[in-house]
Amino acid sequence: MVILSPRFVRSFRRTTPSAPVLALTNSALLAFADILFNPFLIAVVIYFLGGETWKIALPLTMSGLAWSLSVPLRSLLARIAPPGRYLATATGVIRTGAAAYIAWLGYFAKDIPSPIRLADLLLICFGVYVAASALNLATTRGLIAASNPGVSALPLFRLQRIVTGLCAVAGAIVALYALRSPELIFYKNIGVIFLLGAVATAAATWFQFMTTVAATRAAIPVAQSRGGVVRALGNPAIRRLLGFRFLNGLSTLTDPFLLIYGFQQLNFSLFYAAAAIATYAGGQTVASLLLPAWVHRHGPRSNLLTASLLRFLGITLILTVPVFAETSLYTDRFDTSWQATLVFTGAFAFLGISAFAQATGGQRYIADVVSPADRNTSTVLTNLVLAIIACAPLLGAFLIEQYDVKTTITIALVLSFAGFAANGLLFDPSPKPVRRHGAWRHRREPRRAA
Repeated sequence: MVILSPRFVRSFRRTTPSAPVLALTNSALLAFADILFNPFLIAVVIYFLGGETWKIALPLTMSGLAWSLSVPLRSLLARIAPPGRYLATATGVIRTGAAAYIAWLGYFAKDIPSPIRLADLLLICFGVYVAASALNLATTRGLIAASNPGVSALPLFRLQRIVTGLCAVAGAIVALYALRSPELIFYKNIGVIFLLGAVATAAATWFQFMTTVAATRAAIPVAQSRGGVVRALGNPAIRRLLGFRFLNGLSTLTDPFLLIYGFQQLNFSLFYAAAAIATYAGGQTVASLLLPAWVHRHGPRSNLLTASLLRFLGITLILTVPVFAETSLYTDRFDTSWQATLVFTGAFAFLGISAFAQATGGQRYIADVVSPADRNTSTVLTNLVLAIIACAPLLGAFLIEQYDVKTTITIALVLSFAGFAANGLLFDPSPKPVRRHGAWRHRREPRRAA
């Protein structure tokens, strides 16, 4: 949560007239780079390099841990010293260096003695990249907020969602075009993707350096009230939210292996893996444009219900489409598996919408059921639960070693249905008023009397 000092905002506006454009450009480039360094794509690369099952699960695990733990870590750093340009500069440089080394691995992989060694180096660099990006997020939002003429930055954040969503889709299209080859060739497809991601990351860091100083000085750490953890855990609405997020989050144990399941069952090429990632990004973009207004109108509980339902439907399609493609009902009507592959990749749109809806609905739910003094503490507790859930893909890797991918996805399907059912335990912080029977007659009587 960022509170802005009007004095710093006014000075920022005077000294940097083009700050809004620079801030939006920074966000757009980061969105473009993040989709090219997508954890789903990294997991597919590790799979083709012959990495072990638990290594395939690591990209999504590291991404989830980095983004969830960054909130408590930033709160801890804010207690020690206010966030400043040194932290912003350090995380920006580290992120750019990690992206550059990933691009080097993509172009000069022939110097690596073995594919397993290449996979290990790629995982290390990706972990550094997502950790630095997560810690740098507060700085990015701070400079966007400080670039606004007034203290309220909501219109600029709405524009940011549109711009970043379009750039993420553009990055997915680039990956789609680069992965037309039926096989993984580092120097021709993966190398190009990683190189473009590194260039976008370096350019975003440069735009951040143009506007970081005033923005990070404008960020003031929020004061924490004593006993906030006890009060947050004593709130039954928060306890139910934590239980719902934990149960629903367990269904992510198979997320790194969903595309691999498609490779094994439908035998599709890397092009369709990129199409699934593009569909996922497109779903998040559509959700970012429509769901905020939906949450404002219908409340966060319906948003969380929609998120869990869409996740259940997405996993159901991913599990059943390859099975249906083997039946006589499908083979008698279609000669190839292209139609089934199209539905399989389209199911990732449900997962993308669900991921964004979970985050949006959870934040609004906390804002509605918790007092302002305890919201930051409740957010930290929620992110700690999400950090635990981020390790679920490692559990999925263990289950795959014991059984197979299909059985593990079936377990994830059951867990997603349980999460959908658990939505009924959440409080409705914005209930609709109940009208009594015949109330319309009482409203019409004064009109007749007049």
